[in-house]
Amino acid sequence: MKIKELKVTNVRSLQSLDLTFDRDFVVLVGPNGSGKTTALECIFYSSLLQALPPGKTWELINFHENYFRIEVVTDRHRLSFYYGKKSEKKYERTQSVNGVRKPSSEILGALPCVTFLPQDLNILSASPAPRREYLDEVLLQTVEGYEGTLREYARVIAQRNGLLDLIKKNLARTEELVFWDERLALPAIQISRARQTLAQYIDRNLKQVYIGFLEGRGGEHRFHYQPFGPSLDEKTFLGLLQQSREADVLSSRTNVGPHRDDWKIMDVNNRDLSRYYSRGEQRGLIIALKVVETTYLNQILKEEPVILLDELFAELDLPRRQVVFGYLPPGNQKFLTASSAEEIPKRVFKSAQIIKLGAPA
Repeated sequence: MKIKELKVTNVRSLQSLDLTFDRDFVVLVGPNGSGKTTALECIFYSSLLQALPPGKTWELINFHENYFRIEVVTDRHRLSFYYGKKSEKKYERTQSVNGVRKPSSEILGALPCVTFLPQDLNILSASPAPRREYLDEVLLQTVEGYEGTLREYARVIAQRNGLLDLIKKNLARTEELVFWDERLALPAIQISRARQTLAQYIDRNLKQVYIGFLEGRGGEHRFHYQPFGPSLDEKTFLGLLQQSREADVLSSRTNVGPHRDDWKIMDVNNRDLSRYYSRGEQRGLIIALKVVETTYLNQILKEEPVILLDELFAELDLPRRQVVFGYLPPGNQKFLTASSAEEIPKRVFKSAQIIKLGAPA
């Protein structure tokens, strides 16, 4: 997949942007506030219909406007997106392919992408939420209906938590939880099974990719997915909810489910490597993880994903920059942001399309 054009209206600080790309490596250079990261965010939104990193979509709208538009022209199709205020508390989202409006389920994965963000380099030591989001970003692009499953799960969790609070205040009966428990089971199991399948693929492929980042000292590594329970069938899940009911009422929140999932990268002695590896070694693991993700998207979607690298090399020393560039798949189109051209290795600079963005107004 290659992006040929990007047009942006009213996204964050970018009131208008019109870029044309003619190379497989594009470098956006500019000072802070020039819009280079926002340009990557627009590509990411075109892939996953989310802000980058995932957040509230309405926050993408320019402060002085009430809507934004994004148009991406690839070598396959033209993707158009609109998000705007419909009323005081409601927003409208539309998306189309070649002028034909499509539901989100038919557009997710149409522009596959992999992101390398500065905060990704700390994901092993972060809270579990970013690690769950990492898996979900891949699955949104590869599993049909996954966005709807996540939405339904979040909706039922909110309803169940509201009921738990009423029970705690003696305004509802515990027996009323049965209805919401049964509604929760299907999306919970679908989410965990999808994550488990992806985790198994990563586990099989991570070691081989990672060895090169530590000059052959990679050792054995396991991508250890930690689901909410020992089994992924409905009966077991409902049993776990039953066991957790008293704690759920006391806390007014659901303590069992894929919203509590996590994953770790472990060694052969089952040690969590976020506690034992240096920052440099952890960064090597994350970069290897992203390379595996790129291969996975390519295999599942039969498309080479676009790779978005936001200020990544400001966080890496020169030797690691060279290693990263050596491991980036050669056939994928890559977008890199940098504050100055000096951050870019010379061999990349010679072949890349350099686009300079100005200082903010």
